[in-house]
Amino acid sequence: MLEVQWKRGSRHKIKAADAHDELTRIEREFGISTPDRIVEESKPRSAPLHVEFEWDDRIAGHKWRKREAGELVRDLMLVSTETGNETAPARVSVTVEGERGYLDTIHVIGDDELRSQIIEEAKAGLNAWRRRYRHLDEFAEVLKAIGKTID
Repeated sequence: MLEVQWKRGSRHKIKAADAHDELTRIEREFGISTPDRIVEESKPRSAPLHVEFEWDDRIAGHKWRKREAGELVRDLMLVSTETGNETAPARVSVTVEGERGYLDTIHVIGDDELRSQIIEEAKAGLNAWRRRYRHLDEFAEVLKAIGKTID
């Protein structure tokens, strides 16, 4: 079984499960959670994520809150209840109807089109890593394995 926890070392004011639930609500209502949408939905003082943002514009403006929203999403991890080990991010970045944002990892993995998107991005990342380090003999076996996987 998996549960959502904050990434080790991250500091947040609300429980990870509460943040996860609010992001799920936003995704259900709008189809995807983007930093802009997370900030907008968090403006009311009664909003579950409101306390996670700096609202004093003398200190931070909308751009800062967008960064905070992205950090909040990236800090949520799926954690094994048996081992306590982080297994995956709770949300992954995908494009839905031309809009880049985040969706629940379990949902994305279960959707063929979205899963294909993250697999293609992973392959591109592995290919870039392979090109960056192809000159290092220490990685020869890893590079060979990457080649067999993505070619």
